Amino acid sequence: MPGQELASLSELTMTADMDCFRCLPHYVEDLRTQYNLQLSLIAKSSLLSDLLTQITGHQIPVKQIDNTLWKKIDQADYALS
Repeated sequence: MPGQELASLSELTMTADMDCFRCLPHYVEDLRTQYNLQLSLIAKSSLLSDLLTQITGHQIPVKQIDNTLWKKIDQADYALS
């Protein structure tokens, strides 16, 4: 099973990926708002814990360091260019 193979790796390599969005100029502000909303929802969720639990097959709790991160994301001026 792929999850078990992944869980047995002693070292994982992570890479960053860029986000790329395209829309008409009239919709840029809406796109920015929607992007912030999605990031905010992810920050509120237990997504990391859920993913790790699915990969490893056992519960892995992940404590949030900043319980107000989602508010900061909501209020951020994310610059789409």
